[in-house]
Amino acid sequence: MAELETKMLRSQMNPHFIFNSLNSIQKYIWENKEEDAAEYLASFAKLIRAILENSLKETITLHEEIKVVKLYTELEHRRSNANFNYTINLADDIDPKQILISPLLMQPFIENAIWHGLNKKKTTGNLSISIAKKENQLICVIDDDGVGRQKKEPDKKIEKKSLGIAITQQRINKIIETTKQYAAITIVDKVHDTHAMGTTVTLTLPLIIYNNKT
Repeated sequence: MAELETKMLRSQMNPHFIFNSLNSIQKYIWENKEEDAAEYLASFAKLIRAILENSLKETITLHEEIKVVKLYTELEHRRSNANFNYTINLADDIDPKQILISPLLMQPFIENAIWHGLNKKKTTGNLSISIAKKENQLICVIDDDGVGRQKKEPDKKIEKKSLGIAITQQRINKIIETTKQYAAITIVDKVHDTHAMGTTVTLTLPLIIYNNKT
C-alpha cells in the first residue's frame, strides 16, 4: 500500500505540470501582471499542499476531492488562455461532505483530457466532470470533445499518459480487494463517421458514507 501511495504521489506531482505552472507565473511577472501572478501562485500553492496532504490519507470526503479537482482544472484553464470551457456537476441528491472517496482518482483522467485532447484542438473545447450516485455506487464521469485517443503521439507521451491510468487501475484493484465491492474504469472513444469526437471516462466506485460520530 505504501508503495502504491508513493507511485500515486509521483504521478500527481507531474513535473511538466509544475514546470508549466511556474512558467505561467513567470510570464505574468514579465508582463507586469502582479495581481494575476499572485492569484495564480496562491492557487498553485493550495493545490500542491492539498495533493501532499490528501496523498497521505486512505480516503477523504468528496467535498475535499472536488476542491482539488476545481483547483487543478482552473489552473489548467488559465494556463491554456481559456482554450476550453469546463463544468463540474454534482447530482442534487449527493451531500459531498457525507461521502468518502480515495483521493486524487479523477485527476489523471482530467489531465489526459486537457493535455492530450483539448489542448490539441484547434477550436475551443469542452470538458465536463459529473458526479452522481446509483444505488450503492458513486459514478464519476470525465467527458471531453478533444482530438481523441486515436490521434498518433510519440511513444514517450503515450507512455506518460498511460502511467497515471495504470497506477489508478492498481488503486481501483486495491479498492475492490479492501471493500469487496464493485469498482471499475471504463474508457470510451467517441467517434462519428470515423472522426474522433473526444473521450468519456467513467469511474465506478463503492458508495461509502461518512459516519462522523464526533
